[in-house]
Amino acid sequence: MTKTDASAAGAELLLKARNKIRITRHDPGSIRLRFSPTILKLVPELSSEAERANLSSIPGIGDVKANLMTCSLTIGYDPKVIAPESWEIVVLGSEEEARRLLEDLCNQSDK
Repeated sequence: MTKTDASAAGAELLLKARNKIRITRHDPGSIRLRFSPTILKLVPELSSEAERANLSSIPGIGDVKANLMTCSLTIGYDPKVIAPESWEIVVLGSEEEARRLLEDLCNQSDK
């Protein structure tokens, strides 16, 4: 899988999960997302370490740590690449806004 394919897969994972996650802590450069255990039935890719690794292929995302016991995902990111307010769009914005923002980020890897 190319880096571009991996970043697109990571973006799709976020888009599929976005309606079932909420932001529980956010400091510029680090965000913790909490999700319902039922999300693993709707988005089984979230339980796969390999699939979650695709998230770190999105430009600006670094470390991704999952704790399936507490149903949380902590994502380290570069606030110079991903504006902190962008996370509000990904989680709470319309699907169209979230998709456009993630596609724009993924397209940065082509440059």
